[in-house]
Amino acid sequence: MLTAVLAAALILRGPEDLAGLHWSIQVTIALLLAVAFTLLVRTVLAPAGPAAAPPAGVRVQAAAGLAVLGVAVLTGWLAPAPSSLMQVVYDHGIICGQVSLAPDGYITVDPDPGQAENRITAKARTLVPKESIHGMTEVRICEPPATVPTPAP
Repeated sequence: MLTAVLAAALILRGPEDLAGLHWSIQVTIALLLAVAFTLLVRTVLAPAGPAAAPPAGVRVQAAAGLAVLGVAVLTGWLAPAPSSLMQVVYDHGIICGQVSLAPDGYITVDPDPGQAENRITAKARTLVPKESIHGMTEVRICEPPATVPTPAP
């Protein structure tokens, strides 16, 4: 039973889906799963008489374990989706942020508030002409690439 419950939790939201979430949400989900696992293992290993029904405390522990497991799964489901960040290489260097199309041949690069300040993170909304773009790469975090020199702002 315990294996089926944990398998269901991981199938509903697998590790690859959780890897993109903010680290604090990952830690919260891991702690909730550890607490649920501990409660459910204690429930399974609780001594019970051969003909006796499980004691009330064991049932409460099982219900609490399933509730904590449900909260962990819901936390993963309801967590904000990771933002898709783009690293844009263009005539004036490299800029990184959330990209959207703008009218009149431009793309808009907006800063992502969750990113650390560095030389390529967009500081404010920036319009980049499409014809000046040399390449775009989706990244998880905005950090200067090791191989391409980044001009100072």
